[in-house]
Amino acid sequence: MSKSKGKKITLIISIIILVLIIATFSGYFYVQSQLESKDAGSKKEIIVEIPSGSNVKDIGTILEDANVINSGRVFSYYVKYTNENNLKAGKYQLSPSMDTDDIVKVLKNGKTVAPEKLIIPEGYSLDQIADRIVNYQPNLKKADVLKVMDDPTFVKKMIQKYPDTLTNVVLGKDIKHPLEGYLYPATYTLKDSNATAEAIVEEMIKATDMNLAPYRDELAKKEKKQFMSF
Repeated sequence: MSKSKGKKITLIISIIILVLIIATFSGYFYVQSQLESKDAGSKKEIIVEIPSGSNVKDIGTILEDANVINSGRVFSYYVKYTNENNLKAGKYQLSPSMDTDDIVKVLKNGKTVAPEKLIIPEGYSLDQIADRIVNYQPNLKKADVLKVMDDPTFVKKMIQKYPDTLTNVVLGKDIKHPLEGYLYPATYTLKDSNATAEAIVEEMIKATDMNLAPYRDELAKKEKKQFMSF
């Protein structure tokens, strides 16, 4: 092999190595840039809903379409590479100012946006109602909500305000949960975004009171007949 040919081969190999190095660094910096926030100075808050059953690729696409991240593909690769696969479905409040790590943390924690309405289905127990209230008002604790429902002082206050619906009978020794059956199943939209447990429970008692109003005369007649029959 001639020296000139050897030099050419060495040059070609050097160029290939240089290109590979440049490509590697370029790829690294590209990925890094895609993992950074889309707009660090943004104050915009975007509500993004991740449907149940969504895989990592689906989530990346949803986030990119919502203009929250730079690249859905890079997001999905990053999540798989870091083994952060336990992302939860739900409705989230995100921002373009958040980087990929911030968004992954939110989706892992599952701290979703509170629903706009409090929906209480018919037949729900107090325990189930408390779950719905806490979901609607995340700053409340379930134990505190249940405590309010069974608090004699609070119940007495409600008896005074809604005497046609609640009476002292509910405070009987044999009654474990005085408000069981008095929290009206309905869809509620409260004006106060920081409503207390007392305010929410009272709203439900008030709804029961209002819905019973048209039937009070009829109920009174039935009670009178039953009394007369003894």
